[in-house]
Amino acid sequence: VFAIDRAGIVGEDGPTHHGMFDLAYMRMIPHMRMLAPSNEAELVHALHTALALGGPFAIRYPRGAAEGVALPVPDEPPLFEPGRANVVREGDDVAILAFGRMVPRAEAAAELLSESGIEARVVDMRWVKPLDAEEIARAAQTKLVVTVEGGIISGGVGEAVLGELARQGLAVPALTLGIPDTFVPQGSTNQLLHDLGLDAEGIAASVQERLAR
Repeated sequence: VFAIDRAGIVGEDGPTHHGMFDLAYMRMIPHMRMLAPSNEAELVHALHTALALGGPFAIRYPRGAAEGVALPVPDEPPLFEPGRANVVREGDDVAILAFGRMVPRAEAAAELLSESGIEARVVDMRWVKPLDAEEIARAAQTKLVVTVEGGIISGGVGEAVLGELARQGLAVPALTLGIPDTFVPQGSTNQLLHDLGLDAEGIAASVQERLAR
């Protein structure tokens, strides 16, 4: 079991320490399974799942303390079903497929979009590999499929979702959000996510711009 600490943007650790590339290179490894938990409770569940299923297994989680109010962790954490996502908000206009720490930001973006009359479904994808093919197919029934990841877009999990759409023969407008083909400088995590368009406001603005085309 590979525990991938400091996944995504790490802020003050500096430009050499951003966890930008693990999504791209880990999903390329045959037989590898990978989870991207969205909060502290999901991280506990992910570790128990990895230990129960056995390796090779990777779990990615960000630097820093848990965000928001601490979530209760059960004495016997449930095991995640391989390749099964969790819908955290329903909506029929847009489907936002989010990974890891991007999930709460996608939820906040959905709130902003709702104020503009756009109802977005938000899915905590949980699994980077294997992906939830059924949830991706359901997403294709909306006007726009959006992926949000805290890693490099090139070769990342957003492109894996596009590949799954193509494999199923599903033609739908899509938008992949993540870190572009550049190195990220040092700065606070919130500021860097804002600069990359990966905070709630940035995600919502990108969705609105794509829908307006």
